[in-house]
Amino acid sequence: MIAGLPSYAVVVPTRNRPHDLRRCLIGVDRCAEIVPPVAVVVVDDGSTVDYGEELAVVTDLELPLQVLQGPQRGPGQARNAGAAAVADDDAEVLVFIDDDAVPARHCIELLLRQLAARPDLGAVGARIRAVQPERLVARYAEAAPRIGQRRRADGGWNLVSVTIAVRRSAFDAVGGYDPAFARTGEDVDLCRRLEAAGYALDAVPDAVAFHRHPTRLAALFRRAAAYRADMPLLVERYGAPGDGAPAPGAEPATVAGRAGRSLAFRSRTVRNRVLRTASRRAGPAAPRRSTRLLQLVGLVLYLPERVGTVPASYRRFRADGAPVGDAVAFAFIDWVWDTAFITPTHGHWLER
Repeated sequence: MIAGLPSYAVVVPTRNRPHDLRRCLIGVDRCAEIVPPVAVVVVDDGSTVDYGEELAVVTDLELPLQVLQGPQRGPGQARNAGAAAVADDDAEVLVFIDDDAVPARHCIELLLRQLAARPDLGAVGARIRAVQPERLVARYAEAAPRIGQRRRADGGWNLVSVTIAVRRSAFDAVGGYDPAFARTGEDVDLCRRLEAAGYALDAVPDAVAFHRHPTRLAALFRRAAAYRADMPLLVERYGAPGDGAPAPGAEPATVAGRAGRSLAFRSRTVRNRVLRTASRRAGPAAPRRSTRLLQLVGLVLYLPERVGTVPASYRRFRADGAPVGDAVAFAFIDWVWDTAFITPTHGHWLER
């Protein structure tokens, strides 16, 4: 243990990603060569695949490894279970790392140094880098302010739990992760409650963790849909996102925009009203053939109302150093993300 650094334990929630978990633990082992942890707790969140072979590989690592099995309860509750498995007196800091993240060799050391240097900090986050930066979608996920560590418009921080170090006393003081968040949003909520309790937060740019971002648009938007599922609870507690995204609840300005949004994004109720007439005239196969066409019509009516967000997104990405081509593509992806997943619709554009 390096003198002056707090003791720490690592908690890794995992579900159905044994190969990712192996890479993650190898990364933790490299960090442990510099600052050894008192415990490394892997929490299996109801996996349905066999981890035996992958865990057999990592048993050769010199890590104080403990594996907890449990039913699927979501990543937040899995992290809580891992924290509960570490005695309060053993670790002054809890380092939470997602199973698809790999901390760089000095990542944990730098997070601990920041906590040691600033007693007012309750948590610090690592800089999240893409594992596959050659893929455009992965570069977007790295650059997008809503996915990595970001400072909100109100001056606070939203630190994602991909790799985050939380002072144990602060974690216990606010009750850990809120189980009300089933899949996403639990890290944003934790940051808000830490700040409300008087703790400062910070990001450490030199502490790098590599994350397996989505590399295809379909995978990215599936993740966006998952983020959106817990957004109503975040909005209920804390209001608009505060990161420059459109405020949930904003209505389209025109009748055509509102009609287009309903056709494109709402649940089947609106479309079915239109399609019943078609089915009576053209047979039962008409709805299946016409649904995509109606969604396309809805997009044509609705998306122009959102196009004004594209220049602002482009300028933001350029200011952050993205090349012109990337910034144009990122601004378009931002536009689709905000339009389909931030606005208060029922369902999303991938709905069948």
